[in-house]
Amino acid sequence: MALQPVGPLRASTYWRRRGVLVVVVLVLLLVVKSCAGGAPAKTAAVQPSAGPAAATSAPSAAATSPQPSVQPSVQPSVQASAPAAPAAVPTCPDSVLAVTAVADATSFRTGGAPRFTLTIRNTGSTACQRALGPGAVQLQVFSGQDRIWSSGDCAPGTAQGVLTLAPGTGRATTVQWQGKRTRPGCAVGQTAQPGTYRVLARVGDLVRPGSVFSVTG
Repeated sequence: MALQPVGPLRASTYWRRRGVLVVVVLVLLLVVKSCAGGAPAKTAAVQPSAGPAAATSAPSAAATSPQPSVQPSVQPSVQASAPAAPAAVPTCPDSVLAVTAVADATSFRTGGAPRFTLTIRNTGSTACQRALGPGAVQLQVFSGQDRIWSSGDCAPGTAQGVLTLAPGTGRATTVQWQGKRTRPGCAVGQTAQPGTYRVLARVGDLVRPGSVFSVTG
C-alpha cells in the first residue's frame, strides 16, 4: 500500500478510508482474540514455604488437651433375695402315733419262727418326724411278765433313722423271731416252751401291746 494516496479523489478521502479500514481490522482482531482465548488465566498464588519452624506443627489441641476420664457406669446391684428356709418339721408326739405289732399267725409249733409286722402311722393332720431306726424301735416277746426275746438282743443298733411321716401315712417293718429265748449281747437260750405269748412294740418311750399267739408242742 502506497503511503501517499493516488487517485482522482482528494487525499483526505483516501486517509479516511484507510482509518476506517484500520479500525475494522482492529475490531476483527479483538473479536478473534476474545473468541479464541478468553480472559487470561490467573496465576495461582504460590504460598511461601513456612520453613523449618512451620514444618514442625504445634501439637493439636485434641492431642495435647487431657482427655476426660470416662467412668464406667455403675449398674445398681440387684441383690437376689435368699429363698426362705423351709420350716422345720416338728417331732411326732406319742399322741399322733398309731403303733401296731401283728404276728403272721395265731399259733406256732415249738421251734417255729414267727414273723411280726410293726407298723407306725401318723394320725395327725400335719407332717412330723420321728426316730424309727433300730436304736429307737424294738419288738419284744413276753410270756406273762417273763421277757423271752427282744429284736435288739442279737441285732443291736444305734441308728435313730429319723423319718418324716406325712399325715395319714406310716412305715411298716417285718421282723422274724427264731422261737428261742435270748438276752442282751445275743445270749441264746432254750427254745420257747408251749404256752401263750404276746408281742409288744416300743417306739422311744412309747410302748404298745400287739398280737397274742400260742406255741404248741
